[in-house]
Amino acid sequence: MTAPLTSPAVHNAPPSTLRVAAVVAFYIVTSISMIMVNKAVLNHARLPLFFLWGQLIIAVVFLKMASMLNLLVLPPISIALLKSVAPLIAINVVGLVMNTLCLQNIDAVMYQVARSLILPITVAMSPFMQSQRITFKVFLCCACITAGFLVGIFGESNFTVSTIGITFGVLSSLTTALHSFVIKNSFQNVKHNGAFDLVFYNNLFSAIFLAPILVLEVPAMASFVTHSGWPAVKVFLFGTLLAGSTGLLINLAGFLQIKTTSPVTHTVSSAARGVLQTLAARAILGEAITAARCMGIAVTLFGSCMYSYVKSIEMAQSREYTKVEGRGEG
Repeated sequence: MTAPLTSPAVHNAPPSTLRVAAVVAFYIVTSISMIMVNKAVLNHARLPLFFLWGQLIIAVVFLKMASMLNLLVLPPISIALLKSVAPLIAINVVGLVMNTLCLQNIDAVMYQVARSLILPITVAMSPFMQSQRITFKVFLCCACITAGFLVGIFGESNFTVSTIGITFGVLSSLTTALHSFVIKNSFQNVKHNGAFDLVFYNNLFSAIFLAPILVLEVPAMASFVTHSGWPAVKVFLFGTLLAGSTGLLINLAGFLQIKTTSPVTHTVSSAARGVLQTLAARAILGEAITAARCMGIAVTLFGSCMYSYVKSIEMAQSREYTKVEGRGEG
């Protein structure tokens, strides 16, 4: 959700193998935990908006407590700042809602397949948003990911995947792709702690903007409280607290992973997370793992890994070309 925490000194000394392994393990564990907790709570109570809003509030409270304990400094909120990050917040709110509705309507096993179009959509947008040229190899990688998406969705002999869930997944992929472009501009407006500030603004303003929409779910909340009883409400509240905590941890894990590892390592760890997440969904939630689902996950992960490999080569070639060109001018 946010940009990495970086400092010039960090890049001078490469991280140790143990540090990289620890960061990758932390990222995988927190990521899988977040998905499992979210899915378990959504299975328990179909209150996606209240559940999402509660997570945002919890994150804001934790960050505020950290500020009160002098663990970090949160800057004052201004109208000018709100205007500058408004596009980011708007896309963030829509994306979070789509993401939550997607997870509510499909199995956790299919969750990453439903949102696997993030990379192809991001690549398709890059010529318009950043004037970047799409190479043929990158196109093939994105085609592979798209093929995995189609296999995972339509490969079942009996089409059992929720159309609504897949639709929300595609919309979530679209908003996530837009978010990746908008966040770069928003990050330039943050002065103090950088990434932590952006996490704070994201959660605070998203909670404020989402609050009026909660009225749509008031009848469902009233029915849940009335018919399920206080024990079920306590489970929902505890699940929301746990989900908000893991959501904040995944932000930190993402920062550390991008800061510590290479793009290739990041993609490979994401692939490992995908496999472990599938096994966790089977073991914890009892979800079915069919041949089509496994094939869809495998193909999308293969395409993602190949994309990371291709981009790393292209970037290395670009840097080498720049050096040669510089020597020629000298």
